[in-house]
Amino acid sequence: MDRYVLVISFCQSDDHSTDDHKCLEPLNSIYKRLLEISAQESGKRISEFPACSLSSSPTTPRWYFAVQVCRGATQFCSSDWEELGTNHQNRDSEEESLTTPEECLTSLSNQEVADQKDDQPALEELLVEAADGLHQLTDQLPPPGKALLDVLLLTWAEKSPSVKDLLSLLGALKHMACWHAAKINIVTQNINGWEKVASCLNAGLIEPADLLHWIDHRELWRGGLVIREKKYVSELRFDGFSLRAPVNQISDSGLFQAPTTDHKLNSEDPVWPHLTSQVLAEWSPCTFLS
Repeated sequence: MDRYVLVISFCQSDDHSTDDHKCLEPLNSIYKRLLEISAQESGKRISEFPACSLSSSPTTPRWYFAVQVCRGATQFCSSDWEELGTNHQNRDSEEESLTTPEECLTSLSNQEVADQKDDQPALEELLVEAADGLHQLTDQLPPPGKALLDVLLLTWAEKSPSVKDLLSLLGALKHMACWHAAKINIVTQNINGWEKVASCLNAGLIEPADLLHWIDHRELWRGGLVIREKKYVSELRFDGFSLRAPVNQISDSGLFQAPTTDHKLNSEDPVWPHLTSQVLAEWSPCTFLS
């Protein structure tokens, strides 16, 4: 599956001061890390796990990136998803486009000059505009189940704004989670101040020190496992499963070590080490749902 990564930088400190370095440097670090991962993936001939290729012909996953930044009285949202690698492969082109972080910084700088003469919008109004941009990005995503979406929310305030102010933004993120199974993480040094927001979004809370380790580039699929019983027309659903690419490929014939899941189905189990994609496809009692 292709990977879509959205980074939301909520740079609204309690004293209403902003710091360009503090707000944008983590964004640049994430962007550079994803470029490295994308370059590694593009160097492979085919997908490590062809069974997870939904387009009949196995290919390496493509990586896409977008940002939403709220800084002071200004905000920026990507108009579309940047496919990582394509802009850097055409460095000799005369019509080279700006990268997403460069476009973001340029837009915020221009807005600051204009806002010096105008009244600053309220936080709620700013977040409504930000939510509209997120809805537009969501509309550009592939159909549900055909891509993995990761959302990272960077925050610096000790306490989150009121739920009323955040309502539009929470709605946009909830839309991504419900329709596209987005995996949301909140990065903050003030875990206690953002627990309520994390609970509303069913999101994880991580420390800034773990910023570059939050995304698992070996993850190929995530979703739920449904077991149906025909006689009584009943079913059980277990959410939170994921498939990850094996570390080492056994041979070129398509035989791999089995990926692990979040529910302790690992390579130490006697059934898993020699399963192939053909065997997985023949499991009639189970259905994998994205």
